[in-house]
Amino acid sequence: METSAEMTLREKVMKYVKQYVKQYVLITLSISIMSVGVYFFKFPNNFSTGGVSGLSLILGRVFPNPVLTPSVFMLIIN
Repeated sequence: METSAEMTLREKVMKYVKQYVKQYVLITLSISIMSVGVYFFKFPNNFSTGGVSGLSLILGRVFPNPVLTPSVFMLIIN
C-alpha cells in the first residue's frame, strides 16, 4: 500500500521527466530548423556571417574539393 508521501514523490518525478522530455524535443526541433536554414539558405547564397558556418563556407571556397564541401568542414569543426 502506498502512502501519500510516496505518491507525491512519484508525481514530482513524473513532472520532472515530462519537463525534461519537453525541453529535449524543443531543443532538437530548434537545432533541426537552424541546420536546415544554414544548409539551404546560407550555403547556396555564399553568406559567411561568422561562426562555424561562416568559417566552413570560406574553407569550402579556399579548398575546392568535391569531397570537402562546406558541410563536411562544418561537421569537422563542430
